[in-house]
Amino acid sequence: MWDDTTPNWGGTSVLEIKGHPIPIVYWKDICMNSNCGSPWKPRQWHGMKSKWFNWKVVVHRYRQETDTSFWDEFSHNGQRLCFTKIIQRLSELRKDEDHATAEHARAEYATDFPTFFSYKKNGVSHIKTKPSDITKTYRLLKGISGGDSDGKD
Repeated sequence: MWDDTTPNWGGTSVLEIKGHPIPIVYWKDICMNSNCGSPWKPRQWHGMKSKWFNWKVVVHRYRQETDTSFWDEFSHNGQRLCFTKIIQRLSELRKDEDHATAEHARAEYATDFPTFFSYKKNGVSHIKTKPSDITKTYRLLKGISGGDSDGKD
């Protein structure tokens, strides 16, 4: 369902164009791009964005492991967790990772931290404090791709 480049693609999707199923990975491009110069379905994308992001995060994690190891991690008492529980667990893991990365960035950059981890709002400079924001900046500085970023790109 995520994309049509893997054996998991079943050839079905809730989004179809002229009878052709559209894998989830392409939904953002379809809704936000057009030949006319303006987004085709921007309001529809606004409603679909969080679902699209959740699938993106799950698929990213699923592809990092084998099928068996993924389900070993996301099962309880031999029962596979539902999609919502998987999303919740991945969110907790991401928050923990962001917190650890932010602490690492603070230690690594020390007195230079405000130089690299700040932003301007109304002409006033502010130092970033949210672990997720610090982690995004740190990954950019280090050239590390964040496969499960928040989809704002």
